[in-house]
Amino acid sequence: MTTESAQQQGERDDPLASLSSYEFVLLTTMRKSGVGVPTAMWFAYEQGRLYMVTGRITGKIKRIRNNGRVSIAPCDLMGNVLGPPIEASAHELPVAQHAHADALLAQKYREEYEMDSSGEGGEEYEETYIEIVSTECSPGVAVKEVSYE
Repeated sequence: MTTESAQQQGERDDPLASLSSYEFVLLTTMRKSGVGVPTAMWFAYEQGRLYMVTGRITGKIKRIRNNGRVSIAPCDLMGNVLGPPIEASAHELPVAQHAHADALLAQKYREEYEMDSSGEGGEEYEETYIEIVSTECSPGVAVKEVSYE
């Protein structure tokens, strides 16, 4: 199997792998009414999972706490979609996992990320992290659930 065909096979098994070269993804979270709310986000990819940072009391994290079903698509800074959407499941990471997610984001975005993560402000600026796993898999590929408890 060539390197290119191995990469294509990996992307079919793990649709999120195809996003790793992009700078932004459009995260669409669902309101209780079922209406999607799209937001362009920075993200880091690692081993079949995407990690994102957001404010602890933002609308998107409230929607994820209520309904973890999300859609992810590559996009530009303005949220213009650059590729097909991927159905996924999202949840808020436990505090013990925040440092790992933060390190992945800092590694990808470097100085730009450090400048954006000043840590100043009140409760509305306190950060939390989101982990996203694709719900789309090739036939015969098992999706492993991970518990942090």
